[in-house]
Amino acid sequence: MPNRISNQLRFILFFLIVILSVSQTKISNAAQSSWRLIGLHDLTIRGLAIDPRSANIIYAGTNRGVFKSVDGGNSWIEINNGLLDRRIYALAIDPKQSNTLYVGAFEEGIFKTTDGGNNWNQVYKETNDPATWITVLSVDPQYTDKIYAGTYRKGILKSSDGGRTWNPSGNGVDAPDIIAIAIDPKDTHILYAGTYGKAYKSGDGGKNWREISEGFPESWAYVYQFAIDPKNTKTIYAGTQYGVYKSADAGLSWDAYYDGIEDIEVISLAIDPNNSNTIYAGASGNGVFKSTNGGSSWSPMNDGLTNLQVNTLVIHPVTGVIYAGTEKGLFSFEQSKIFLPLVRR
Repeated sequence: MPNRISNQLRFILFFLIVILSVSQTKISNAAQSSWRLIGLHDLTIRGLAIDPRSANIIYAGTNRGVFKSVDGGNSWIEINNGLLDRRIYALAIDPKQSNTLYVGAFEEGIFKTTDGGNNWNQVYKETNDPATWITVLSVDPQYTDKIYAGTYRKGILKSSDGGRTWNPSGNGVDAPDIIAIAIDPKDTHILYAGTYGKAYKSGDGGKNWREISEGFPESWAYVYQFAIDPKNTKTIYAGTQYGVYKSADAGLSWDAYYDGIEDIEVISLAIDPNNSNTIYAGASGNGVFKSTNGGSSWSPMNDGLTNLQVNTLVIHPVTGVIYAGTEKGLFSFEQSKIFLPLVRR
């Protein structure tokens, strides 16, 4: 009997040691969370897209063309066959046909692939004004043959046939330089556009636009990007030259939400798909900031981020990993979680 009790005590002690060891490891990992440079060293990254059907496939648009990873960013291959200009300023993926992507090149217009980047074909080039270049691309998430392009010098363009033809789509927009375009994910007839100093909204799929700049500073504040809350699409964030602005009424009015980020140029935004009160802001020369209260306050999260020019931010919808495209490579951030052992009584 004593030997049997002794063996039971040894087993219980061993079990407790294992649990404590695992818990300490998880806590240690959480404390060490930081950005990690995962690839595309020394490349300027201006566009990122994650394949919605295959979690490990990521595309990056850079100053040296388009790159693709099939292992979550651990390794990359060039996919530039057919690209006449490798200076990529915009990238968008078809959410339903994820082998279809579009990129905007500096001087050669828009290119399209239907085979995951193996081959690219030019689908638009501005012939009358060679100085025109594509600044942003956005694919309608419901009707994916509809694509919107923001340009420098030519306003907004729209294709309704998968990129075969393009037409001006900016009636009411009095600025020729478009920096941001966002599509309401629930009602894709509603779009938002950002320019040098103003914001615009369309309710008819881009045919007509009206200015919605009430609340923005009187001095010109470049509107670089919009982020629409996927759960409540009336809530919209705008990254501007002077920080973050927020609208709770679908753009009718805007308020400054830049406690901790005031006077910082915010050029990229991302909303956590699992918690829309958590927002990330990428700044020009100041790294990444995080808010956990719907933008009311912001804190920097730059540990390990060796380049602070954050051009684009994307959050993986499955893993929750955050990717930051910078002037010097691609970084990832994975917040470790603390798991406590379940105790049964």
